[in-house]
Amino acid sequence: MKTSNGICFKCQSRNNKLFYSYENKLLTTWKTKNNIIKYTLLSELQHLTLAEKLLIQRVSPLVPVIHIKNGILGTRGHVVSFYQDIAEI
Repeated sequence: MKTSNGICFKCQSRNNKLFYSYENKLLTTWKTKNNIIKYTLLSELQHLTLAEKLLIQRVSPLVPVIHIKNGILGTRGHVVSFYQDIAEI
């Protein structure tokens, strides 16, 4: 991503209204107990297996993938996201 003075060019073209920010939920973020916004992944989450990641994700996407030819993959149909209730896990 190309930046100028720490701000990406897409954000600069939007009249200082940040495109990738905590408010519009385009970046993966989390808050500490002191309400400090963090953009880095917790060390506890960096070493999860694929099964553990699938278990705790809030949204489970379904993307129908088809084989076109010569190892090329494509999608067909609709992409659907299913919300998962992970409150009791």
